[in-house]
Amino acid sequence: MKKVLPMAASWCNNAWSKKVQVLPFGTNSLAKPMLEKLFFGVLRVLTPLGPRYLRPSWFERLYLLWLFRNFPTLPSKVFNPRQQRFIEAICAHGRFVSFGTGVDDAPPLLIGTLEQRPPVASNLGAPRSAASVADAVTRLAAEARRK
Repeated sequence: MKKVLPMAASWCNNAWSKKVQVLPFGTNSLAKPMLEKLFFGVLRVLTPLGPRYLRPSWFERLYLLWLFRNFPTLPSKVFNPRQQRFIEAICAHGRFVSFGTGVDDAPPLLIGTLEQRPPVASNLGAPRSAASVADAVTRLAAEARRK
C-alpha cells in the first residue's frame, strides 16, 4: 500500500488506481519539522557583530513561520510597516539565546534569517541647528590654529 499526502481522494477522476493510505496530519513527514519549529524555533538576525539568535514567544513564532513560509532568508526591507514594527519589537525585547560551539551541540531550529536588523531608534536628543554646528567647527578650527 502506498503512503501519500491527503491530496487525492478516491472519488476524484485523477486519483490513482492503486489503493492509497492517507496519513493523518500528525504523522506527515512535512508536518513534523514545522511543528518542531513552532515549539522550539529561533530567529537568526544577522548583525555587523555576527549572527544573533532570538527566542520568540509561541505566537511570535507562529507569525514568523508565516512570514518566512516561502524564503528562509529575508531582508528587513521586504516587510510592510506593520511587519517591520513586529520585527523591531522582537529585537527590542532582547530575548537572545546563545548556542555553544561544542561538538555535541545541535544546530538551532531556524524559523528564518533576517538579513539586516532594522535600525533601532536612538535617544541622542534633538538634532543640532546649523548655526551651532558652524560655531563648533569655528571653535575647533581656531584651537587647531593655536597649536
